[in-house]
Amino acid sequence: MIEYKDYSCPVCNKQFGEEDDIVVCPECGTPYHRECYKAAGCVNTALHGQQQGWRARAVEEQEAPKCASCGNALRPDQLFCDKCGTPSTYYYECNGTKQPAGYRALYMGEKKSPGGSGINEKEMGELYSAMNITDFGDSFGSDPKDTLEDDVTVAEAAEFIGPNKLYYMPKFLLMHRFGIRFYPNLAALLFPEIYLAYRKMTVQAIVVFILRFIISLPAMALSLQTVLGNQDYYNMFIAAYGSIPALVEKVQAFLKLELETGSFGVLNTVSSIMETLLIFSAGCFANRIYYDHCIKRISEIKSIPLQVDKEDMIIRRGGTSVGLAVLFAVLVFMRAGAAAAVILMLV
Repeated sequence: MIEYKDYSCPVCNKQFGEEDDIVVCPECGTPYHRECYKAAGCVNTALHGQQQGWRARAVEEQEAPKCASCGNALRPDQLFCDKCGTPSTYYYECNGTKQPAGYRALYMGEKKSPGGSGINEKEMGELYSAMNITDFGDSFGSDPKDTLEDDVTVAEAAEFIGPNKLYYMPKFLLMHRFGIRFYPNLAALLFPEIYLAYRKMTVQAIVVFILRFIISLPAMALSLQTVLGNQDYYNMFIAAYGSIPALVEKVQAFLKLELETGSFGVLNTVSSIMETLLIFSAGCFANRIYYDHCIKRISEIKSIPLQVDKEDMIIRRGGTSVGLAVLFAVLVFMRAGAAAAVILMLV
């Protein structure tokens, strides 16, 4: 019994105690509580008929390196834990570095900051610097030379992503390995055009902006009529634009239209549903759209026949653009006014 004191019953997962009634499988030697064995039989049937019995495998697992975060057994040459993504000791040995000060705090929760959990900015910087994530590109133990689509490597994708590669690379690897397309992104769900522009997907941002502008026109028309139908707002409009008779006439004609009923009411309902579906689709497939965008752009750069620094070009053409994000934020803010102008022109 003493020889099993450091092990657990594979059926109930409870560690063996000195008074436990233990039996072993005659085929592989796996120990069980007698009642567990009676109820479930041997769960290690894969070891039956093999030279490697339970004890040999248990010793092998005990000697295997463990993940510092979740305790998962790792291969000696494994860079990252395949369960939680924590960098292994071997990873740091490959980089010629030691685990930084923030490593155990971040992955094992050994230290709390005054404002909550985690580590300070200096330690976080040491951690990310030591991880050298641009070279390895992911947090699932993938080799930087592994390819995704069209011979684009993991390292190239990480370089193209730039900021927040720790968020994107695990998702890219999962999308590649399992063909996942539905992969939501909260920022894209809330601000689809601005998110796409920030990630330099300008064409996609323009397409979504134009589609939303066209689809939302019926709802904008109804909202405009409601606002101008209020006497206070109408008086403000006359005070501002009363000197333009043609515009006043158009507004008066527009206010006479019955937009809440009939075919226009149906059109408004349909357009509202279409806009909701568009926003939902942009948000729920945003990460896959970004994945495809990265692959396409990197492939285009690599196919350039000229002798240029393609690695530098991948970095420059990738990353993020605050300028584009601000531009589209302004366009979104101005969309209602533009829609009002278009609606009055069509009256």
